[in-house]
Amino acid sequence: QHFHDAFLSYGLPDGRHWLLDGTTLFVGVKNVFNTWPAMDARDSSYYASPHANWRLRSYWLNVRKQL
Repeated sequence: QHFHDAFLSYGLPDGRHWLLDGTTLFVGVKNVFNTWPAMDARDSSYYASPHANWRLRSYWLNVRKQL
């Protein structure tokens, strides 16, 4: 089974505001194509692969600040 993820990072330029100096933004998408989990007959409770996420596509955002 194949799942595709994508992410992007962007470092905010220094000098615009002292609170934003050294800040990096990370955004991403897990399971870009919204693929359903593969069937797994060994898992009798849900019959889905344990490596998949039932929420399908999900988005995330991280902010990192270096002092």
